[in-house]
Amino acid sequence: MHEDEGSPIGTAHVRAMAEEAAADPEYQAALARLEFSEGIARELIRLRMQLKLTQAALAHRVGTTPSVISRLERGDHEPSTATLRKIAEATGTRLLISFAPRRRSHGRPRRTELELRPDPGPVGALPRQPEAVDIRR
Repeated sequence: MHEDEGSPIGTAHVRAMAEEAAADPEYQAALARLEFSEGIARELIRLRMQLKLTQAALAHRVGTTPSVISRLERGDHEPSTATLRKIAEATGTRLLISFAPRRRSHGRPRRTELELRPDPGPVGALPRQPEAVDIRR
């Protein structure tokens, strides 16, 4: 049995390790960097799937290689804002980055918000209407 199945074996050790990690500033900094990269990865995957593109097709649109897109989607690499802008331009979206105060939930710092949204067009233009989605099956 594992801890998540209710076994008491190793519980004290797991709890002690989690408390030690939570108190370590180096660990917390590394965790925050990973969470940021993973957030970008999730958003990029969501966008690519929404557009029904392969990694190779997205790479072609962006002007890079499929391996670069793969690294971004794995969260192995933190992209520059220039790369994020290229992705936004290549996908007809705009890059939105916001800063918010850090809040702690479950012992972790809050993630920085990053979102790629469809480009609404020129300022003052009427917003584009979302495409209708048929949910009947």
